[in-house]
Amino acid sequence: MSDDAPRGITGLAPRKVDPKSMLARNRPTTAPEAAVPVEAAPTASQSPAPAPETPRRPKTARKPATAPKNEQGRVNTYIDPDVRSRVVATYKATAHLEGDESFSAFVETALLNESIRREQLHNDGEPFAASGQLQRGRPVRG
Repeated sequence: MSDDAPRGITGLAPRKVDPKSMLARNRPTTAPEAAVPVEAAPTASQSPAPAPETPRRPKTARKPATAPKNEQGRVNTYIDPDVRSRVVATYKATAHLEGDESFSAFVETALLNESIRREQLHNDGEPFAASGQLQRGRPVRG
């Protein structure tokens, strides 16, 4: 191979559409007008009309770091697959009998019942004081 020869991919047709125009935010929001008749097309001496300004999406405010009281919180846990299968099977078999709206409602009720049991057993039935967030990561074992 010669070092003087230009390198590149050959044999591909050049793109006829700018890839950036394919993005939804760059597309016009109005329906395209009917085709312009050949007689009305601008000539070289006439300048074409400027393209309409593409509207930008308004920037949305970010959510605060802590969710307000009326919003639901998300809890991620890791449990044994056998326990999970058993819990899901129990939910599916009894949701219509117990009036559970969703699996999340079932899990919430189970956690609340366990919290109430522990509060009665260890804190005279009073809720424990909030202690902030859980520690992240694996516990350190000695």
